[in-house]
Amino acid sequence: MPNISKYLIYNDLNFILKIIISNLSQFDTKICLRLVQLITFLLKYNRVSNDLDRMQKFQGKILVIDDDKDVLITSRMILKQYFTDVITLENPYQLEEEDLIRKADVIILDMNFKPGDTSCEEGIIWLKKILKNNPAAHVLMNTAYGDIEVAVKAMKLGAIDFLVKPWTKEKLLASVMTTYRLSRAHKQVKNLKYRQQVLINDLNRDYSDLIAH
Repeated sequence: MPNISKYLIYNDLNFILKIIISNLSQFDTKICLRLVQLITFLLKYNRVSNDLDRMQKFQGKILVIDDDKDVLITSRMILKQYFTDVITLENPYQLEEEDLIRKADVIILDMNFKPGDTSCEEGIIWLKKILKNNPAAHVLMNTAYGDIEVAVKAMKLGAIDFLVKPWTKEKLLASVMTTYRLSRAHKQVKNLKYRQQVLINDLNRDYSDLIAH
């Protein structure tokens, strides 16, 4: 997880270094050179630390679909700290423009998209469309407290879980992380089954060739 203080330190050190270099004639040369060496070392260490922070992010694509801009902004700010790719959509119809459904590891889908609508019908409709496009999609339903009964219905249709608004950062991360790991595990199993089938086909083909000869 990126540490904001590291970036602040990095900028401060850069600023101090520029001041020292531009005013070398006004200070003791040996002291200035020593300070330059020290700051250069700290800058290098800071860059390495930041690179490690970036490496610690999960290689995953999280897709958030919600008509509430505040929800989109907050979700992106939180999830971008932990995942390499976070995409936010304000309109679910944008799903039809790009092949995002098959590429996403986790999809967070709102239950209502029209102002004042609390029926959750749109959320259910889009859940069905997503699962029709990709039956292996891992969908989290984003719902208000009064929509829990409908959210349970959504889970019966194929959603993995649901988030109740207003959620906390901890709850969002816990739900997304669990769903992400489940998604990755399913993909690994699918890949293993595919490799196994390829191996079986190759063995059967080789065996048939031996019999033919």
